[in-house]
Amino acid sequence: MITEVAIEKVHAGFRVDGLALLGGTCGCSGLTGPDGVGVGDCCQTYSMVRKDGNVITFFAKGTTSTTKNNFKSGYRVKKGPIEVDVTAYDTRDPKNFTFGGYYPPPLLEWQAKGWQVVRQIEEPLADTGMALLEWCQRAPAVDGPDPILWPPTLEL
Repeated sequence: MITEVAIEKVHAGFRVDGLALLGGTCGCSGLTGPDGVGVGDCCQTYSMVRKDGNVITFFAKGTTSTTKNNFKSGYRVKKGPIEVDVTAYDTRDPKNFTFGGYYPPPLLEWQAKGWQVVRQIEEPLADTGMALLEWCQRAPAVDGPDPILWPPTLEL
C-alpha cells in the first residue's frame, strides 16, 4: 500500500512528508562588491532546492576557497512516485564561519518515514567544490530568481 506523500511549498523551499528542504544564502551570494565586500567564507556557501515533476532536488555547498578535507555526500530516496535527490559539499574540518544555507534532513529521518533508499554516496571532494552542478552554477543573488524556479537540468 503506497501512502500519498504531502509536498508543501514553504518559504525558500519545500516540506516533503514533513521534512524541510530549504534554500538559503548569507545574502551576499558570493559576489564581490565595492571594496571587496561580500567575499567572506559565508558568501561562498548556500543551499538550493527545486521541484521538477515528481523529483525534488536539493544541493548544499558548505565548502569555500579556504576549507580543506572536503567531501561530497548525498542520497536519493523514493516513496511511491516521489523521489528526493540530495547532494552536499562539506568539510570535515572545523568551520570558522557561518554556513549560509540549510543542511538536508539526515537519511535516517527519511527512512523512519518509510522512504526507500535508492542510492547513497560519500566520497572525497578533491577541491573546494567550486565546479558546481549545472543548475546551481552560482548562488542565487539577493534580488535574483527564486532558487526553486531555476532551470530543471541536473547531471550527477
